[in-house]
Amino acid sequence: MHKLSFKKKVLLVSNFAPPTAGGSPHVLWNLMSCFEPDSYALYTHIKNLSAGDLTKKLPCTYYTYAPAGKGNRFFSPIRQFAALICTVANGVRIIKRENVGVLVGTADRGTALLLTLGLSILTKRPYVLYMLDPYRGNDFPPVRQFFARMLEPIFFKHATTVITTNKSHRALYERQYGKRFRYAILYHASPVPERVPSSVTPLRAPPHTVLYSGSIYGAQDRSIRNLIRAIEAMPELDIKLLLYVPKRMEHMIKAYASHSCVEIHTAAREDIRVVQEKASILFLPLSWVLSEEVLSMAIPGKTPEYLLAGRPILVHAPPQAVISEYAREEGFGYVVDTEEPAALEEGLKKLLTDRAYVETLVAHARATFEEHHRQDMCAAAFKRIVDDARTSS
Repeated sequence: MHKLSFKKKVLLVSNFAPPTAGGSPHVLWNLMSCFEPDSYALYTHIKNLSAGDLTKKLPCTYYTYAPAGKGNRFFSPIRQFAALICTVANGVRIIKRENVGVLVGTADRGTALLLTLGLSILTKRPYVLYMLDPYRGNDFPPVRQFFARMLEPIFFKHATTVITTNKSHRALYERQYGKRFRYAILYHASPVPERVPSSVTPLRAPPHTVLYSGSIYGAQDRSIRNLIRAIEAMPELDIKLLLYVPKRMEHMIKAYASHSCVEIHTAAREDIRVVQEKASILFLPLSWVLSEEVLSMAIPGKTPEYLLAGRPILVHAPPQAVISEYAREEGFGYVVDTEEPAALEEGLKKLLTDRAYVETLVAHARATFEEHHRQDMCAAAFKRIVDDARTSS
């Protein structure tokens, strides 16, 4: 694939970036790997390099900032403020050294957003916000939530564009803030593999496998446990749940391993597509404990890979979740939007036995990928957004 270049050099400011594991870093890697390494640089938290797999770094220049460190209750705020000043000062030096023309900040717990705004004000560079994660709608303690609600519209006001991840995500911000900010929709990008599975999708013979690949947190846990109960209620179908998770998470999900129907594995990124293609069913879970903001924006980062895997997709999420709406609207997945065990059992049976229905799902999945998630198309759209950035008034 031909690499793209931005008109002006970009500094991507992200607290969670490759090579750390997770949905947002994975999305960033797929998107930014389309660009010439000398057309952008990355300013990120040092933990991404100290805890991540360095083979998954983007090919650009990395700059890092560090945490404030521990201190007693009295000195901790002082240390944090001093660390912020040092981080901003270092960012200004990076912008001058690299001749950066545009900033791109990603949403997190607020660090990268605040840093992007500060650097923009001090250097008079325009910035784009890429809301890969919720800020105002994050699960913060009350005081932090208060500041998130206060600061988010300020961040939006000074951004040239606020990038959302789907139509529901954009509609959420328009309900909250009206249409006074400029929004753009950028679906998660994924490369097209050299070999795309056939659109003719045979049903797998038993033993059947339901596969989930990715990190597991509270956003997935409850739905995964619902699936385990449904599988255990149908021993005659001989179903195994395969969880492919980052190696660092193995110790966090030992509770799943107590169920005989569950197997826990790890796989390299380059091997995961083969694993997905061999599964009977691919599982997309989202739990019932999440905020309106999370439900309105959370299209899991693995979704584009699932769409091209040639396997039927089972979505288990609340009815108001965007992934439920998206799967129904595009027709690429069987949606179970209730926690009634019988509904999951019915979905599993249909996806394991109804070949015509499965082939329809797979065809719609491929069409959805082509329309929204092609890596080259998403990268070109991102380039247009960034190249159009102008210093706000």
